[in-house]
Amino acid sequence: MQHCLNCNEKFKYKQIMRSSMYGYKPVVCSHCGEAHAVTLDSRFRIAIVIAAFPMLATQFIWGNFKYERVFFYILTIIPLIFMVPFLMKYRRIKN
Repeated sequence: MQHCLNCNEKFKYKQIMRSSMYGYKPVVCSHCGEAHAVTLDSRFRIAIVIAAFPMLATQFIWGNFKYERVFFYILTIIPLIFMVPFLMKYRRIKN
């Protein structure tokens, strides 16, 4: 997980999850108060991992539409959502 670029304090898992669930709002370091924003590269990476990867995996396993495919897709997305904080990268917000 990423750390503060000012004081090198590690961000908490809960802070990053909250940031990603509320539209990528900035994360503020609890130690020094420096604000960090999510990079555009991270947003694309998250979109690919959450949306495209499970769809491609289900398409590979089942060619035609089946209800098992939707169930598998949902079961694949849930662990990926909890991996989001490990994929996020931040940059300092310039005031």
